[in-house]
Amino acid sequence: MADSANLFGRDSSWIVVAPGPDTITTPSLTANLICRVVLGITANMVCLVPLKHLYRNGEFAAVVFILNIEMSNLNAVVSALIWRNDDTDNWWPGYGLCDLNSYTHNFSIALFVTCLLAIMRNLAQQVGLLRANPLSVREKRRRHL
Repeated sequence: MADSANLFGRDSSWIVVAPGPDTITTPSLTANLICRVVLGITANMVCLVPLKHLYRNGEFAAVVFILNIEMSNLNAVVSALIWRNDDTDNWWPGYGLCDLNSYTHNFSIALFVTCLLAIMRNLAQQVGLLRANPLSVREKRRRHL
């Protein structure tokens, strides 16, 4: 059996020419675009009601968590609208947006995990109480300190 170093010579190169797709946009790509955009916008609209109620109750971690999810959905919608088909020759190269995307994605993941931990901590504190009624305003302020 020949080892991999002897399979191809140093100066020989393989050029594979294959025909591209006949059409740039297929029905499945169009359905994918429609689903991503419609479901992303619908998810953001559905998140507004819990966001309003959690903001009024002073649940900071849950509000930041929902805002983080909404920004991720918005990013998916924008990406789907920018790069909607297989016509890579005419795509926008993504100057600036693609450079920032890795930083914002990593920040979003860190924020997601941090908010989940804060929500779980607040739930553990509320469940650990030996009473059935919610915290008073004074107790909520003390808890947030």
